[in-house]
Amino acid sequence: MGTDMDLEALTGTPDVTFYMIPDGPIPDGQYHFYILAADEVRWGSYMDWTFEIDLTAPEQPVDIMIDPATYMNMFDELFLKAGETYTLSVTAPSSADDGSMNRVEFQQAVANFPGATWETIGTDYDVADNTYSVLWTPDTEHFYLRAIAYDYVENYVISEVFSSFHVDGVGPEAPLTVQADMDLTHTPK
Repeated sequence: MGTDMDLEALTGTPDVTFYMIPDGPIPDGQYHFYILAADEVRWGSYMDWTFEIDLTAPEQPVDIMIDPATYMNMFDELFLKAGETYTLSVTAPSSADDGSMNRVEFQQAVANFPGATWETIGTDYDVADNTYSVLWTPDTEHFYLRAIAYDYVENYVISEVFSSFHVDGVGPEAPLTVQADMDLTHTPK
């Protein structure tokens, strides 16, 4: 295989062939450039270069889980304790599947509408299996969560948004105090 140092000065009229890139996107695949610099009798040097186009995002992360399991009320709203640390996890393809997975990033927002501000909680770069997780200590608010899977060329896909949970930073009211000298017996009537 030649290099740019192999090229020699040309004499005579070079024979040049041009290949045009098609209008529109180039499909995923491996491509090869072969460049030959030659004189009239086709004597010269060449270079070749192979590259790959990958415009395909990884599969969408699914099944956002929060561990330890927490209280759900009758409306299926999930309640978490402020200041406690939880493990967030999702399932997404591993790098072992096709070698393209790079990481999964976890994000949170206090609103879920176009233009909402999403903050990164953490990123899991361990792509050996298909479970990705980070530790999370929420503040007192209602949060929305999502996960974003990235491949090595920064193609990405965003999970569905996980919501319906609240972070509770207020403890229960203190129990009533009872004086020791009070008569607490109950006589049925």
